[in-house]
Amino acid sequence: MPNSYDQITIQGQVFRVPIRYAAGHVLTEGEAGALNQTLHENLRNNFAKKVADGTEAGLPLETLQEQLDDYASEYQFGARTGGVRGDPVMTLALNIAREMVRQVIKQKKLPDDDWPPSRITTAAKALLES
Repeated sequence: MPNSYDQITIQGQVFRVPIRYAAGHVLTEGEAGALNQTLHENLRNNFAKKVADGTEAGLPLETLQEQLDDYASEYQFGARTGGVRGDPVMTLALNIAREMVRQVIKQKKLPDDDWPPSRITTAAKALLES
């Protein structure tokens, strides 16, 4: 039985519900599936306007995929950003740095599998710090 509880309202009635998960919780297969489904829905919902705007502007699917990869690599559940993630100048600088890293990867013909979006972001942040 859980030690902590929260309250939710259902049809105007307040109910006590368990707080089942905490940082470090080991997930069951079903829990992992539910979290991945929620992640994918959140990414789809949060990125829909960017895809619509990019498609209208003629951006290639590859560019939109890279942008989604970047967004997904930094996405955190429960982080409320109000539509703007941090400093817009730093966001733009990071996007430019990511593109520079991608160009070097292509120029050096490095395997894409060795450069997932999280590694590209890490390299871009290092580039900005240097």
